Amino acid sequence: MEGLTQKQLKKVLTYNPDTGEFFRLKKRTNSKGLCGFHNNQRKLRIRINKKLYFAHRLAWLYMIGDWPQNEIDHIDGNSRNNKWSNLRSVDRVENMKNQKTHNTNTSGHRGVYRLPKSNQWQVSITNAGKRINLGSFSSFELACMVRRGAELQHGFHENHGRH
Repeated sequence: MEGLTQKQLKKVLTYNPDTGEFFRLKKRTNSKGLCGFHNNQRKLRIRINKKLYFAHRLAWLYMIGDWPQNEIDHIDGNSRNNKWSNLRSVDRVENMKNQKTHNTNTSGHRGVYRLPKSNQWQVSITNAGKRINLGSFSSFELACMVRRGAELQHGFHENHGRH
């Protein structure tokens, strides 16, 4: 898939599964061995043989021996946390069930928003690419409860909607 093998990886880097850090086995000039840089999505990238790799995917290769067939989910939502205990291989649908609340969200809860004309709270959820309307409610608390119930019913991760 990505070209690099576990054997080749282990010749140039070591990975600490407890901290999620990668270190070069041969230190470069002006380097203390810790390697990688964060891209604009806050994900750690590491250059090996002039090619960039995501650290979470390298961690999977390092620990399992093969490239992940699916996406790698950071369970706690922190894309800088590459501890082995924080990584899991999931398909796209499952990965979408463990999302943060976006900073553009005005209600503070995913899938709950105010309808300006009626002052009602609209609730919806998207599962496997299909948007499901869950109704309108006069109470914000009830709207949030309905949304949480739908998350449980559709198997969303307990961390889904965190800030």
